[in-house]
Amino acid sequence: MVTKKQMLILTIMAFGAFTAGVLHSDFFSGIEQEANFLTASIAEREKDSEDLRVVFTEDEARGLRQMVSEVRAILSKSDSDNNYESVKKGLIGSTLQSDLIRMEKEWRKREGAWIVVKLLESVRIKSQLFLQNAYLLERLNENQSDMRSKTIERMRQLIVGIELSNDTLSDKVDEGTSTD
Repeated sequence: MVTKKQMLILTIMAFGAFTAGVLHSDFFSGIEQEANFLTASIAEREKDSEDLRVVFTEDEARGLRQMVSEVRAILSKSDSDNNYESVKKGLIGSTLQSDLIRMEKEWRKREGAWIVVKLLESVRIKSQLFLQNAYLLERLNENQSDMRSKTIERMRQLIVGIELSNDTLSDKVDEGTSTD
């Protein structure tokens, strides 16, 4: 049986703990305010995650470098700024889309390799959009010059975007490959 003295001590202790919690607003935080993952913005977390590196095995690096080379080879077929027919033929004639999808699936299984997945997705999606715009350009009449010029500009921007994502992927592979 609990005596009055024990009850009084328990009450004082509970009141003291409650008061300490009220007086100190970070009583349950346990983490410094600057580094609190829960209160930081999404943009801050994304910026922090960009600093993470993926370390690639020789086989992984070889496969990614081969993909980068394949994309560069297709893009290098562009014979002029406004004639992207050779790039379209290169994309259609290659297995690039299926290879990118396969690689995305493989890399999704790897812990912490989200940047590789995003870059592969970026190349795949931009190349699909390029093809869609190329097909649109084929369907446009010569008298729709405004629409044609906007489509050609979009195709140019997509090529630049593919090159940028491809170069970034190449840089990530270089960063994550040991140079022993």
